[in-house]
Amino acid sequence: MQFLNLSCQRHVTLIGLYQDWMDTVQTLLASRIAGTFKVASSLHQTAIRRQALQKYERLQLEVTRLRMQATKEKQLARQVELNLALRRVRASWPQRASSSDV
Repeated sequence: MQFLNLSCQRHVTLIGLYQDWMDTVQTLLASRIAGTFKVASSLHQTAIRRQALQKYERLQLEVTRLRMQATKEKQLARQVELNLALRRVRASWPQRASSSDV
């Protein structure tokens, strides 16, 4: 949490400080997925990380939705179809070892 300290921020204005804090929190969220805490060295990397986090959140929501549908479904064929869709979504999740964008 030392990265949230004011002395660690690259701020010039209050908006810049706020953005630095937001970037640090996103770095913390990404580190929970990727397994390492690495501060982005450029605005481009920050944007890529933000997009990767958004994609990960969408995939998590899709997995939850498919899992709920599969548990409620009565027809076996439809359950199989939903479980296959669930596997496809999970296969597109970033892996810990290869999630350098996150």
